Amino acid sequence: MIDAVLFDLDGTLVDTAPDMARTVNEMLAQRGLPATTEAAIRPYVSRGARGMIVAAFGVDPADAGFKEMRDEFLRIYEGHHLCIDSHLFPGMSEVLDWLEKESIAWGVVTNKFARLATPIIDALGLADRARVVVGGDTCARAKPFPDPLLHAVHDCVRIPGAGRRAVTQVPISCHQHGHPGGPRGLHVALVVAHV
Repeated sequence: MIDAVLFDLDGTLVDTAPDMARTVNEMLAQRGLPATTEAAIRPYVSRGARGMIVAAFGVDPADAGFKEMRDEFLRIYEGHHLCIDSHLFPGMSEVLDWLEKESIAWGVVTNKFARLATPIIDALGLADRARVVVGGDTCARAKPFPDPLLHAVHDCVRIPGAGRRAVTQVPISCHQHGHPGGPRGLHVALVVAHV
């Protein structure tokens, strides 16, 4: 029996590429550089702000000035472009409807900071539907460590009248664009490559 399904946010449940592209293009314009395309940055969306800086500027996280550029991206994204054109991927609305019809809880576990993820979930009308939203800063360690997933499972899986259930087995279904597989330390029972 499936008790819950947990989704990654960027590039899995929600197509955030349009707003992320808009953000890096604003940064490029401020520097007098030509705009990039949504198609060029799309493969990097699941890597968040770090991926956007790498894709748009070719700057490595170890390079001087990278942290400042990442912080600038986050400031612009949060302040001006958060969930303007972001939307559920095709088919995901039907998946969520089916899960709810089957009384299967669902939630989001993302490396995007909670202060960014929660407003996106809210703007898409999903806040009252998602059982849990775990951001990259919710736990001491972000994905690929299992901490956020285990946190979400403990918040998501309940037996009526019994409170939280002790979780001893967590089969995980993972697929990120270009990064199939599961988080470190957890067994992947099923890989979903396409909805």
